[in-house]
Amino acid sequence: MKEPLDFRQQYQGIIKNLINNIDICSRRYFETGEPGYDVARKRYIEEVEEMKTFIKKEEIRLGYYNE
Repeated sequence: MKEPLDFRQQYQGIIKNLINNIDICSRRYFETGEPGYDVARKRYIEEVEEMKTFIKKEEIRLGYYNE
C-alpha cells in the first residue's frame, strides 16, 4: 500500500504559501479597505481549492485510496 501523504507532500509548501497570502490579503483589506486585497484573497482561495481538488483526484487515480 502506498503511503497516503507521499503524493501531497510535494504540494504542501505551495498550499502553505497560498494560505499565508490569504492571511496577508485579509489583514490588509481589513486595515485599508482597499478592494484589490479582497479580490486577491478570493483568487488565492480559489487556487487552494483547485489545488486540493487536483491532489485528491490524482491520489484516487494513482491508487492511494478509493473514492
